[in-house]
Amino acid sequence: MTCLPPADVWVVNVQELYLNGSISGSHGVPIGGQESLGLDGKVSFTLATIERGWGKFGGWDFASAFTLPYVWEEVTATSAVGRAGRTTTDRASNLCDMYFTPIIAGYSFSQNDHLAPSFNFWAPTGQYDIHALATRA
Repeated sequence: MTCLPPADVWVVNVQELYLNGSISGSHGVPIGGQESLGLDGKVSFTLATIERGWGKFGGWDFASAFTLPYVWEEVTATSAVGRAGRTTTDRASNLCDMYFTPIIAGYSFSQNDHLAPSFNFWAPTGQYDIHALATRA
């Protein structure tokens, strides 16, 4: 039993992650260069990963991977000055920061127990705007 693909095998994986959350108005939230009195946010990540197995050495399996994430997000912030309140909504969608995994080393202790440490690094390919509520970074 192995926790990584065998040598010369390519694996394509597509994942979808969705988060929906809020922070109540009793807590100030710094966002978009200002402080919000309440925040509602939705974010959806679609992750497309390609992984290649390289083979075995000394009981370890080795592989590499590349992930291209796409992000969609919607953020609504509420601010108030005195009795006047204001709600602002921002949306963003585009490619996010890519990440590369040049080496994954997998070891299987048993049929159910595996270890797969990896070295990952992110490439800053998204767009980040400090003044935007929703950003693609």
